Amino acid sequence: CADAQALSQVAPPPGDPRLRALIEDARNQLATARARLGAGKYKEGLATAALVVPVAAQLGYRPLTAEAQALVGELEFKSGNYQAADRAWREALDAAEEARLDELKSRVAVRLANVTVDLHGFAEAHEWLRFAEAMVKRSGGSGEVQVDLWVQIALVYYRESRYHEAEAAARKAIAMAS
Repeated sequence: CADAQALSQVAPPPGDPRLRALIEDARNQLATARARLGAGKYKEGLATAALVVPVAAQLGYRPLTAEAQALVGELEFKSGNYQAADRAWREALDAAEEARLDELKSRVAVRLANVTVDLHGFAEAHEWLRFAEAMVKRSGGSGEVQVDLWVQIALVYYRESRYHEAEAAARKAIAMAS
């Protein structure tokens, strides 16, 4: 039982105070990049978030890598660079899996479904949506992640001209958001 519990715990921060301070500084940079994302300043946000990726790699702290790559992916996507977004989100997914960050993994899987429609087609997008739905169910994902998932399902169906299924998924998202 103790081993199972240890396997499901999120990767702890390093014990070294100097490393914890570096991680905190990097997270502050990510907060700045998120603020720029929210302000529609994607290029500036990307420049800031991209600085954290090599720092996270050098520190070897996978939760930071997952957070940084997820944000880089979002900023690349908003900038219209779908291939770079796809790469960053796949890196984020790998790091989130290693760090046991199930909520982030769920969010990234939903975002991958979005970008996959344009890069790889509907079949692969549906695979990501199934994966994301399984992750949300397993982790008990937040209401926001569940709503995002069903909005994304609706959008994929809509883009496929499967309007009845799109409407049903959109209604489910609305019910969850209420």
